[in-house]
Amino acid sequence: MQEVGKIKVLLVGGGGLGTELISLLSQSGTLELVGVVDRDMNAPGAVIAKKRGIPVYSDHRNAISAGRFDKIICALPSEELREEILRSKPENVELVDGSKMSFLRNFLVEMSVVQEKLVASEELYRGLFNHAADLIIVVDNYGRFLDANDEFIRECGYTREEMLGKSVLTSGIVTAESSAKIAFHLAKVSSGMDIPTFEVEGVRKSGEIIDYELRAVPIRKEGRITGIQAILRNITERKKTEETLVRIKLQQEAILNNIPDMAWLKDKEGRFVAVNESFGKACGRTPEDLSGKTDMDVWPLELAEKYAADDKDVVRTRKRKRVEEPFEDLHAGRRTIETIKTPVLNEKGEIVGTTGIARDVTERKVLEEQLVRSEVLYRTIFENTGTAMVLAREDMTIIRVNNEFEKLSGYKAEECENGMKVADFIHEQDLDKINEMTWLKKVSPETSPKGFELRFVDKKGSARETVITIASIPGPGDLVVSIQDISELKRNEYQLTKQKELLDNANKVLEHKLHELEEAIGHIKKLEGLVPICANCKKMRLGGKDPKDPASWVALEKFLTERTEASFTHGLCPDCIKRLYGAHLGLKKDK
Repeated sequence: MQEVGKIKVLLVGGGGLGTELISLLSQSGTLELVGVVDRDMNAPGAVIAKKRGIPVYSDHRNAISAGRFDKIICALPSEELREEILRSKPENVELVDGSKMSFLRNFLVEMSVVQEKLVASEELYRGLFNHAADLIIVVDNYGRFLDANDEFIRECGYTREEMLGKSVLTSGIVTAESSAKIAFHLAKVSSGMDIPTFEVEGVRKSGEIIDYELRAVPIRKEGRITGIQAILRNITERKKTEETLVRIKLQQEAILNNIPDMAWLKDKEGRFVAVNESFGKACGRTPEDLSGKTDMDVWPLELAEKYAADDKDVVRTRKRKRVEEPFEDLHAGRRTIETIKTPVLNEKGEIVGTTGIARDVTERKVLEEQLVRSEVLYRTIFENTGTAMVLAREDMTIIRVNNEFEKLSGYKAEECENGMKVADFIHEQDLDKINEMTWLKKVSPETSPKGFELRFVDKKGSARETVITIASIPGPGDLVVSIQDISELKRNEYQLTKQKELLDNANKVLEHKLHELEEAIGHIKKLEGLVPICANCKKMRLGGKDPKDPASWVALEKFLTERTEASFTHGLCPDCIKRLYGAHLGLKKDK
């Protein structure tokens, strides 16, 4: 049965604050809880009310229409709900609402006015003391335990009985280093000084060391400090997180600074989280100065806008991006860099930033351009040299052939470059030579012969006389094989040899004839000059002989026969015939 004179209260909200209010209202001598409203019938406050036989409603309108009460306490922050209650409550019913602390302050004031009893204040404090999420202890000015809340007892593992009366400085509940720190700060608080929050190491009953953040305030009674209340918050996880962050930061710096290229980390908004020394050097700033900056703060506008657009693209697509882009180096001027940007994901798969690495590829780009020009030049020479050429592996497998080789072999380039070898085109009787040539190029490229004469066999099986030259390409060990068709040259050489033989034979005949002529001329020269001859008998006088000596005169025939190759036949001329035999023959003599 309800007591006469008590103020009847309808509580709206059965959550955390409502639960505390139910506990406080149950201890009040002037206030009586007659109903609880919460949409969740399983809310903590609703469950407690049911156990105590207090009506529970899911809608405040039903509660208002069901019973009589003097006050409505709204423990919910909803402004819309407040307006609905104001519209539906009786005019003589007061609505009490507000934030948790302001409501409790007003409630305590009301309790002190209504009850005028210290016990109400004490019970309210005790409720807050024991239900606080932080650890709370009360010590005297010497550091001896006077009280501790439930959370502290649960956290440290000791019972209240084990702790009461013991000194926080010597009981082993904190480390020796922290004990000295606490003694220093307690002395300040006992003297009335304000101290900042500081960190200590607590020791659980199990021996486990826990990091706490401690805030100490004096307890005053009649203007005198009679004790100290300390509020501790477990920061072990926070310390571990901070240490992990420091370790990660150091690891990041170590990794970044060991990357010779420019490297950086950005958050999702494009602000630099960390950069390496190479990055700082390129833009003329220290890595520390760049933390929190954006591309707009560092690079020329046109470049910064492009870099920022790339970052947004990486975040949007969630994919790595590789680009070649211009870059302004503080020392080297305008350069070309190759940049790789990658999204950074957290453990939930959410993008939290980007990371990037940029390498200066200016020299590489120049070399690539030179390589392209060299390749064009090489192809031009290779295809237009006028000699059949092959690019082959070290084992003589064909990589590429030129047009002249196609003409010489009768094969298309695709056929040759489909696994054929140079040896496939060499006459079987010359294979040992090509193998020897290849071996010599490997073991003694400087002293090996420049080329070998080998027979080259085309697609039709026809053999051609060729000169094959092999040269090694430095580096990969590939070979350049040149094949020069000398069949026509060989035929010409054969013809020249035959002609030379004919000429040599003709020269021998001529030399012989010349010799004979020279001898004849020599003989003829002996008859030159004045040769003595008898005017009558025509005998010839030997040179250097006495003209009176009959032996010095010889017949003309003998004279010429001895001195020339001429020989004589004998006959009679017409005059002699007439003169000698005219009478016999009836010939008339000339007058």
